[in-house]
Amino acid sequence: MPLQYSREKQHARAKYYVELMTKKYYSGKKRTKKNNLSQVQRRAAAERAAVTNKAIYADISAEWARQDEVIRELAFKHNMHFRKMKRKLLRLSTFGKARKVNGWNAWLHCMALKINEDLPPGEKAKLADLQAIACSADTYSDISPEDLQAMKTCHAQWRLLKAKGSRMQNKAIAHDVRCTVNAMEQELIDLSARCESSSLLIVARRSAHSTYSPYYTADDSARNFIELGLGISLHEFCTKFEAYALMGLDGIAKNDNQRRTLLKRHLRMLVKMGLRNITGKPALEMKWKNYEIDIVSEHHVALTGWPSASMNLDSLSTVTLNKIIDAFDSGECKWILLSAEDLAARREQSSGGELSKPPRKTRVDAGVQRGPYKKSSGSARSMESPSEDEEAGAPLSNEYIDDSDDN
Repeated sequence: MPLQYSREKQHARAKYYVELMTKKYYSGKKRTKKNNLSQVQRRAAAERAAVTNKAIYADISAEWARQDEVIRELAFKHNMHFRKMKRKLLRLSTFGKARKVNGWNAWLHCMALKINEDLPPGEKAKLADLQAIACSADTYSDISPEDLQAMKTCHAQWRLLKAKGSRMQNKAIAHDVRCTVNAMEQELIDLSARCESSSLLIVARRSAHSTYSPYYTADDSARNFIELGLGISLHEFCTKFEAYALMGLDGIAKNDNQRRTLLKRHLRMLVKMGLRNITGKPALEMKWKNYEIDIVSEHHVALTGWPSASMNLDSLSTVTLNKIIDAFDSGECKWILLSAEDLAARREQSSGGELSKPPRKTRVDAGVQRGPYKKSSGSARSMESPSEDEEAGAPLSNEYIDDSDDN
């Protein structure tokens, strides 16, 4: 039978929510002036508020009763449980806490294990038959508390194995992934309707023993971001994600140069984000060439645990780059704040107490007299020597002749 709510429960629930909303509304407000109403006026205002609240309770109760009636009709029409239809109609979340293991279900589980041992392979007893046998037997009341607790433990382990245990067959693995993604897809759709959110979900295998293809779901905003913002199709994006999940960088990089490029890009991102987090400056950039002056002396921070003698990423090998990234992930390499004493000792150790930027390189054409720039027909600027008319001071002819010049 579908779940039904009595009118008293609906009225009590409506009253609770209205009182809760009223309390939240007035909790943060401060009274600006003293209430000078008389006792009669206050009693009249309280009576008016009571009439208003009663009308609100009645309207909310009537609306909930109407919704319950609609849900009940839809559940009866589609042969569905009331709670399940209510979840679908109101877009409620289906994620909930697992029920606590009770002694009756644990006893049914252990009894099913014994009965199924005598059945042919591939067959098992139905739940209705087990419940009928259990109701006709009087052995449940004779179970000792120790045995009942052991049954509960066995049932809890079986639940955990069923929910999170490994799947031995590829067909079972694919079925589990497909059902989970379908359930999460509906949850994301309902979440978008409730919270106006955008989502992207990708599930790919990370073992070569599995054979299922990537499953993905994305709304229009996420799909446009990948196809317009990144310039690749969603299917290609998921394929590359699967290749990385299977083989790491070897799955998306064709050669060692591409692997080094991706590692350097990732390492620069790690260094930059760590620098911004420790300094609190979201727009700060890492200065690799003048690291001691522009970063250490300017912001009083330094990298510690860098597992290489050089900070020039272009000269490091793939093995060294991987080693540095692992050091960042483990926390061995990180940004630290420097005290005044540490900063002075660092300056003394590096260059005798004084730090200065290296001089700029001299221009190749230093000391050579350069002529004026003249715009060409295009947008580029070319360097040309002055003509004889320019040197003599003669007026230059116009590039275009106006109609008035013909006269």
